Amino acid sequence: MFVIGSCLFSIHCEDRFFKIGLQEIFKDICSSVKLPVNNCIPFELELADYFVVDIIVLSSKAIYEKIPEQILKKKKNHAAIIFCSDSMTHILTGITGYDLVSCIPMDVKLEKLAQIFCVLVFGTEGAKKSLFTKTGLAPLTCNEMRVSSLLSKGLNQYDISQFTGINPKTVSLHLRSAMTKFKVKTLLEYRVKLSHIDTLDGFN
Repeated sequence: MFVIGSCLFSIHCEDRFFKIGLQEIFKDICSSVKLPVNNCIPFELELADYFVVDIIVLSSKAIYEKIPEQILKKKKNHAAIIFCSDSMTHILTGITGYDLVSCIPMDVKLEKLAQIFCVLVFGTEGAKKSLFTKTGLAPLTCNEMRVSSLLSKGLNQYDISQFTGINPKTVSLHLRSAMTKFKVKTLLEYRVKLSHIDTLDGFN
C-alpha cells in the first residue's frame, strides 16, 4: 500500500511487469508536481480519512481467481479499479465491501490510465467518485437463493427440479429472476458469478 495525497492505493497483481508499469505511472504523476509517495503506512493510520482504491489486475484465467478482500468494511470511500476482460466486467458487478467499482479493459491506453490516476490524486471527492459505478445488487428471494445454490453445486435445471420438487418451468423462472438481479444473461455467466459468491453482495 502507498499514499499519494489523500488517496491510499493497494495494487493486487501477479503480473510483475504490469505492476511495475502501474507504479511507473504513479511515479511520473508525482514527479511532475513533486508530490511525495509514502510507502511506509503508519500502523495507526485512520483509513476512513482516505479515499481508498484497490487496484486489482485479473489474468486471462480470471474466473479461477479470488477478488482480494476489502480493506475497509462498509466505508463510503472505498473503491476498486479492476483490470479484466470485457466478459468479466458484468460478472464482477456487485463486489462486497466496495462502494464504487470501475472495470477497465486490459488493453487500455497509458494516457487514459494516467488521466484516471490524476483525477484520483488531484480531483475533488465528487470527481473521484465520478470515475466509478455503484455496485449494489438486489437481494435474492429464498427460492432464488435455493435454486442458485444448487446450480452452483453443478446441478442442471432438471436435477434442481427433481431435488426440490419444484416444477422445471418454475425453477427456470427463479433462475432467470436471480440472473437479472445479478446482472448476467446466461447460465454459464451465472455459474461463473456464483463461483465468486463469497465476494458478491446479496447472497449471504
